[in-house]
Amino acid sequence: MKLFSKQLEYSYLLYILLKESTETYLKGEEIIQKTDVPKSWGLRLLTHMVNRGIIGSQKGKGFFSLSDELNFWEFYVSVETLNFESIRSNKSDERRLKYKELILNIGIEVQEKMKQIKI
Repeated sequence: MKLFSKQLEYSYLLYILLKESTETYLKGEEIIQKTDVPKSWGLRLLTHMVNRGIIGSQKGKGFFSLSDELNFWEFYVSVETLNFESIRSNKSDERRLKYKELILNIGIEVQEKMKQIKI
């Protein structure tokens, strides 16, 4: 049973590598290579996480971990907004709207458990 998206899985792998790195900055290509995240996903997800304030970046140096500690629920909500953004751009697609509704109605029990998991 698949509970979470590949987008969430790949974002988590990228985030944890940055968080656990002893280096201050890592280049996008290096992060993608070390995590085995497909290149077509990697740069897009890194950029999305920067835009959402999960990680930082500095032109010419690379990506870096922000010191803020997240719980898994906060991470999930921030990462999955990429899906919601694409859904908003195509409101006529009933399947996408139904998916959005399912994701937004995630059970309170699961949500509370996710809030307890520190990453």
